[in-house]
Amino acid sequence: MLVITELGSYTRTVNGQSVTRIMGDIDLVDLPFERSFGIAIPLTAAAKALPDMQGSGWVRDLREAMSLANGATGTPSADLVAAVTNLGAGSTRAAQRHNVDDPDGKLDAIVEAWAATTGLLVSGAFDPVVFCAF
Repeated sequence: MLVITELGSYTRTVNGQSVTRIMGDIDLVDLPFERSFGIAIPLTAAAKALPDMQGSGWVRDLREAMSLANGATGTPSADLVAAVTNLGAGSTRAAQRHNVDDPDGKLDAIVEAWAATTGLLVSGAFDPVVFCAF
């Protein structure tokens, strides 16, 4: 995104004639939370049955991320579907709240699997070389 922060002008003589030109300062703006994807991901039945949450930056919404085909296997993101299903597995509100408080790392598993759908994680760690390639 470009933002014009200031405008100005200058006049110079070209072939004996005064010519006025307009100039501006342009700032390049990085909006990491603004996102758009060119391809809509059709939701799988499993993703439709689970909760949704909005992603940001390079991360798609949760249901879309769960429906993304894994490049290696061509199947939806089974790790993410399993992690979301596991978090909500408690049969009571107290049991589900226990899962959110994360004694077993269930919330961490969702975050890691969701982040992995961006293609920017290699062996569970952010890979700046991949990030810079875009």
